[in-house]
Amino acid sequence: MAGSNGELTGFLTYHQQVISGFDDAPRHISLSADAPFTKAKEQLLAFGGNVYTFRRSILQSTGMSGTFAKKLILGKKWHTLRLGVTAGFFFNSINPDGVNLADPAIARLNGKIQPDVSFGLNYQIKGFQFGLSFPKLLGFAAVKAEDDGQGASALKVNPLSSQLFYLLYDWEVNEYWDVRPMLLYRSMADAFSGMELNTRVLYDKKVWAGASWRSDFGGAAFVGYKAKKLSLSYAYKLSNSQAYNYSNPAHELQLGVYLGRVGKRKTIGRGGARLKTNENFVASQVKKSKSSQPAKKTPPAKNPTATKQGTPKELPVKEEPKVSMETIRKGESSSDMNSGNYLVVNAFSDVEEAQKELLRLKYGTYDNTKYDAKIGYNSEKKLYYVYIESGTLEEMQKKGNELKKKKGFEKTSVLKVTNRSREESLK
Repeated sequence: MAGSNGELTGFLTYHQQVISGFDDAPRHISLSADAPFTKAKEQLLAFGGNVYTFRRSILQSTGMSGTFAKKLILGKKWHTLRLGVTAGFFFNSINPDGVNLADPAIARLNGKIQPDVSFGLNYQIKGFQFGLSFPKLLGFAAVKAEDDGQGASALKVNPLSSQLFYLLYDWEVNEYWDVRPMLLYRSMADAFSGMELNTRVLYDKKVWAGASWRSDFGGAAFVGYKAKKLSLSYAYKLSNSQAYNYSNPAHELQLGVYLGRVGKRKTIGRGGARLKTNENFVASQVKKSKSSQPAKKTPPAKNPTATKQGTPKELPVKEEPKVSMETIRKGESSSDMNSGNYLVVNAFSDVEEAQKELLRLKYGTYDNTKYDAKIGYNSEKKLYYVYIESGTLEEMQKKGNELKKKKGFEKTSVLKVTNRSREESLK
């Protein structure tokens, strides 16, 4: 759904089916973009757009649409509800070869502009997601090619005659691995209908691979990789359909571009994922803030051991700061940080304040050191923890004692997150 990536994104998709001995094999090209806009912490507004062209046999459809989506966070357990509406238009171009354009029903469709409206929703509770959509809210007229690829007939599609339902579970195995199985059913009035099962495995939020299977259609496999601002994925689909008496494999390539946040949107992922933001803009603001601060004058040095009478006196020995430690349980929310030991610089009840602290650490505001800072949330404490590292308890205590000596790191602590017992999880 639009805005789900948390930043301005664009995708170029090229899909080509290969049918031996058939020149006009199906081909689909689309260009889409979407971006989120935030008005309140409990809401997300997003907008998107799509332009596409789809050729199959004698028929080519071209269209464009715009999408408006809204996300609501419901209750204390971080249930979310997303709603989306897409509106646009499309028109058909018919290849006259092998088609009787004298047929009035077909002739009226050649170049006719038709409205296109769809609606969808997604409900999430912990790692489970359920979604449904109606791709064609309005009825429309279509052209259906005959099974032998020769000739065509007019087809009228009724409103709400196409539906799609899906159920998925996003299983975060650990800090690096994520598995997402999905079961999907679609009923399309003018195309494929049936069940689909697919699974995607994601590593380090950068590399993914998976496979899918459709009833009465065939299987597919896909792989992908995401760098900082770009992603590339490839899918190979092998159909067991006997349309045109040929096997119909297909290739699909998708290029993604990630351009950073829009407006004031900042996104925190599950388990403390990195903040998605326009880093160039933030870096310039931090640099500007530093340069605008007046230089501090250094007072003349004084002898701290001298008294008014000139006789030395002993100063108390200053104790080295010791890092404090806190132990908490992992909450029930899917957005909770995983169990482990974290070197925490600060904790906030307000997500906006946590994000500001994260940016200060990422751009070296305190000690000119750029930390790979992250944010983790705990639903029981209702706090956002800004941390810079995780590891063994001994390592975090040692590094915390050193870090606490620096200016700006006075609130540094070690946070130990433990798993909930099996009895507590079942309650």
